[in-house]
Amino acid sequence: MNMVGHSYGNIAIVYYMLQHGSDTSLPKLVKQVDIAGHFNGIIGMDEPEENSLDGEGKPTSMTGSYEELLSLGDNYPQGQVEVLNIYGNTGKESDERVTNLSSQSLAYLLKGHVKSYQEKKITGLNGQHSKLHETTLVDKPLNAFLWGK
Repeated sequence: MNMVGHSYGNIAIVYYMLQHGSDTSLPKLVKQVDIAGHFNGIIGMDEPEENSLDGEGKPTSMTGSYEELLSLGDNYPQGQVEVLNIYGNTGKESDERVTNLSSQSLAYLLKGHVKSYQEKKITGLNGQHSKLHETTLVDKPLNAFLWGK
């Protein structure tokens, strides 16, 4: 199966995989697309202060929910899932709801566990959180990734 999530939909995907990803009786995840994922906090809610990513992509400050996800990659079919992580930047290193660092922190959780991992940054007005699921700037790479079109 393929899974595509926007905002909280991404959290549903990662918690599903955390709890059921290694269950061989369930459909196997092949491709995952995350759009505007807030894996390590939301601006104004639980965003870590003065956060950065170290050389391995690990956040220097983690939310409690991010810490719960640290074993996420172990629950993926090893080396079989392809991931596309799409996030927005309206000019403030965020999509106005989620910092780019929060979105990019998915890479550390999956490092060494997935077949491929790539990121796509959408800049400008179309990089706003709610516009990310309504623009061809996302639709085109999403369709190419999922279906080769």
